[in-house]
Amino acid sequence: MGYDAAFWKQAMRGLPWFRFLRRSLTTSLLDELLGDWDEWLELKAKIEPGDKIWPFEIHVRSYLGMRKGFLVLRCGKPIGGIVGIVS
Repeated sequence: MGYDAAFWKQAMRGLPWFRFLRRSLTTSLLDELLGDWDEWLELKAKIEPGDKIWPFEIHVRSYLGMRKGFLVLRCGKPIGGIVGIVS
């Protein structure tokens, strides 16, 4: 498993609890939020019907700080995402 795959798998821990009670985000909403950001456009090209987009927030390690962004799940497995905030 490569670094990216391992990171996105760890990011799944930062997904909202009780996702089944909430709706995932839409590509049109992220278009408004992220506009023509290159990373978003690359990820958007990979999204297929039925994929779910969820916001996430994780604390990778105490000395690395927090990561916030969006994760795309296909059949419950991460296929990619975007980290928008690093603190």
